[in-house]
Amino acid sequence: MAATPSPYGGGLQDATFLCLLGTENDEILTFSTRRLVRLTEDITADSYTAPGDSIVVSSVLLRQTLPATMEGLGFFECSSVTASRMTSVPLGILLSARQFQPIDGRFTKTIHIGDDITLSVMSTTGMVGEDGVRWRKVTDVDWANSLIGTSSNSLSHTIQSASIADGGVYVTFVDGTLEQHQFSFIRLIVKECPYGRWNPPLCDRLCDNCYNGGVCHELSGTCICPPGHAGKNCLQACGMHKFGWDCEFVCGTGQPLDKCAGSQICLPDPYGCNCLAGYTGIYCNETCLVGMFGADCLQECHCINGADCDDFTGECPGDCLQEWSGPACQVPSVCPNGYFGTNCTQNCNCKNGTACHKDSGHCDEVQGRCDFGYVTESVEFPANCMTCK
Repeated sequence: MAATPSPYGGGLQDATFLCLLGTENDEILTFSTRRLVRLTEDITADSYTAPGDSIVVSSVLLRQTLPATMEGLGFFECSSVTASRMTSVPLGILLSARQFQPIDGRFTKTIHIGDDITLSVMSTTGMVGEDGVRWRKVTDVDWANSLIGTSSNSLSHTIQSASIADGGVYVTFVDGTLEQHQFSFIRLIVKECPYGRWNPPLCDRLCDNCYNGGVCHELSGTCICPPGHAGKNCLQACGMHKFGWDCEFVCGTGQPLDKCAGSQICLPDPYGCNCLAGYTGIYCNETCLVGMFGADCLQECHCINGADCDDFTGECPGDCLQEWSGPACQVPSVCPNGYFGTNCTQNCNCKNGTACHKDSGHCDEVQGRCDFGYVTESVEFPANCMTCK
């Protein structure tokens, strides 16, 4: 994962970002940073190298300090290679003296193929009107042909029925000022599979049931848990100011990530970037409103009598509402289609994603027939569907 206490501090003395590995990783072969998108149209320039200094603090932490110049911004990437896998996580930092920024403060948006989305920015300079505003969709090799003419003179850009090709970094700037690097950017991540499915291009497998804002990894079907939650289904709350794959990191004074409020945490695609649990707002420096909790305060409390829950964990001071259970009252009394078990964390694997019995997992409605890749070991109905051997 990656983290920065200064997402809007590019060009300042203390701008920095961190690359963090979970403690369960194998021996690291390489641990590095780079620019994800060049800042110049000059393809001969060595502009993929992250500016500043890369400091390996420990086996699980690399710190990238950025120069106090207008070069100290951009989309960067933390990469690690171990004996068993390669992981890369993009992270964005804008200039302190920027002209625009995402209207909600987030540098990434994740959607599914076929979705509609509007990317919006706001002026930070009191700009009157939208004349001269330009949008570019850039890749690491092609700035020159990236201008989006349909969204000129507008603070928003709409994409209808998104395709994989629509994914990328969208840059907003004033015409004639691109080289001043005062632009905004939003990285759009387009998932190839519809919600709840994985294994593209077939998308024939059911994702694990991800709680508390977790996102399904469409190449494995497992959950990428938001900052502040962990576990196979993201049911484990880390607690105040803790985060990481196993809640192994802490933010605050004296820690590598020395600020909790104001920081952004980025995780592997398709999750993107977000505030830590317990914080929200454009700059991730506001605490949750009553009735909300979690990363960016996007999760709803389910406490009896309308009681507020813990901003960081979602735990209620008393009982859960009648329809909810679990450690933070997030488990529904009726499992969503496709899941069963005590916390609705086991996959039914019934044909066409239909429901199974909440307690037994039997595929009653389809007489034991299973989804592709699964088979029943019973000759009688109802029956459970198990992974093919």
